[in-house]
Amino acid sequence: MTPKAKAWKACSRYCRLRDALAYCKEHGLDLHQFSRPEDIIGACCTCGAVKSWIWMDGGHYISRASQGLSGVYFDERNVNLQCKQCNGFKQGAAQEYRKFIIKKYGEDMPDELLQKHYILPDMKDLAMRATVRPPLPWLVKSHKTVTACKLRPTMLKGPEQRRYYSPGNRTGGVGKE
Repeated sequence: MTPKAKAWKACSRYCRLRDALAYCKEHGLDLHQFSRPEDIIGACCTCGAVKSWIWMDGGHYISRASQGLSGVYFDERNVNLQCKQCNGFKQGAAQEYRKFIIKKYGEDMPDELLQKHYILPDMKDLAMRATVRPPLPWLVKSHKTVTACKLRPTMLKGPEQRRYYSPGNRTGGVGKE
């Protein structure tokens, strides 16, 4: 896996869980009702669909450029919880996403993100910062109502078999990676 892919995986998981925890806090949901952190629900920033954060995407307000680089690709203000329908099939639902960014961060944020978009990042530096980011169990434990939640081990029977959860397989299953 390339440094950029590692950095994106960490950034996406962090931002999606951040938004799901904020949704639960906003609506007064007790996080102890979820048996695993993967079960915590969140709302899509563009259409408002409520689903488990693990089955949603980290959608970008400003996507990467033609060469795959953007100054805001890993900016946390540019990455928010978005359902796969809006992020994939509606190409990010740009108009609704812009309204969300203005509501959450203020009137000047779309212009600030657009200016930062043209400043190209150093990918090695971003990969190093992604590894310094707190791991998911720390993020979950940092919220006082979730101290009992712990991530379960994913290994099942052998090194090449893992438990996976996907929208097509909601009960979980064994598969080869």
